Amino acid sequence: MKRTILGLLSLGCILLMGCTQQKVDKVESLRDAYFQIAEKIVNKEEISSKYIKKLLNGYNYKKDEEFKIEGQNIDGSDYIQQPYTFTNGNESLNITYSNFNNEEQIHPLYSLKDEKGETNLAILIPDIENTKMRYMYIANRDNLKDHKDLLEKLDNNEGKWRDVYIKVIDNVCSTNDMDIEDIKNLLGVEYSVSEYPYDEKSSLGLNVVQYIFETDDEMFMVQYIKEKDKIFNVFYNDKNTNTINTVVDNKLIDEKMNLHTGIITYVEDLDKQRELLDYDTY
Repeated sequence: MKRTILGLLSLGCILLMGCTQQKVDKVESLRDAYFQIAEKIVNKEEISSKYIKKLLNGYNYKKDEEFKIEGQNIDGSDYIQQPYTFTNGNESLNITYSNFNNEEQIHPLYSLKDEKGETNLAILIPDIENTKMRYMYIANRDNLKDHKDLLEKLDNNEGKWRDVYIKVIDNVCSTNDMDIEDIKNLLGVEYSVSEYPYDEKSSLGLNVVQYIFETDDEMFMVQYIKEKDKIFNVFYNDKNTNTINTVVDNKLIDEKMNLHTGIITYVEDLDKQRELLDYDTY
C-alpha cells in the first residue's frame, strides 16, 4: 500500500493520542516546527498529543476531511488518515496521522509561498523495515534563473541528459525555435510521438504534439503547440534519483500567464532540506 503517497495527497496535521510528558516550548515558526517533528521521526522518538499541542500552541488550524481505506490494515481494520492544517502567514504545516497496522504515525509536510513561488518539504516513512527514510524537496517557480540555480544546488541531479535539458529550456526561454530532430540528435535515441487537443473545451483550437525519449535510466518529454511550432513543455525524469524537472511556457497559451518551472526530488537528509530552503528564501 502506498501510504506515503497518500500522506502527501491528503496533506494535514494530527493531534496524536497519548499522554507522555514532554517539556516543549512553542516554536517561532512553522518551519522550525517541521524540522523539530521531522527530527523526532527520524530518530524514532515518541511524539505525544501534548507535544504537538504545546509546539503549535496559538497557530491557526483546520481539521481536513478524513481519508479511509476499508480493511486495508494487516489485521483487517480500516486504514485511516486524519489531516490537520496549521497556517501562519505565507507558511503552512501539514502532518497526517495514520494507523498503519495498528502503529500510529504522522507524515509532516511544510509549505512556503512567497514572491518567488512555492517550496514544499516532506519526509516519507518507509513501508519496509530497514529501508531508508526519504526526504522530499519540491520547488515551483516562475523564473528560469531561480530554477537553474536550484538545480545547481542539488547533489543528485547528474543524469546523462541533464545538459540537454538545460540547453532545451534555455532555448524555450529565448528564441524557442529548437526542432525536434535537433533534440533527438542531442539525446541520441529515437522518440515516440502522439498528438491530442490542448484542451477540448477551449475555444483556442490548439493541439499538442508530444515526443517522448526514454531509456531504462531516463525519460525526456517535449510538447509542442502544433499551430505555433513552439515548445510548450519540457519534462525530464532522472529515474535513478527519482528527480523530475519541468519548464512550461504558459505564455504560448495566454500572454498574461507566467512561465512555470518545477523540481521534484529527494535529498540525502534534513540538513540538505534546510540548506535548500535557506538558500532559496534568503
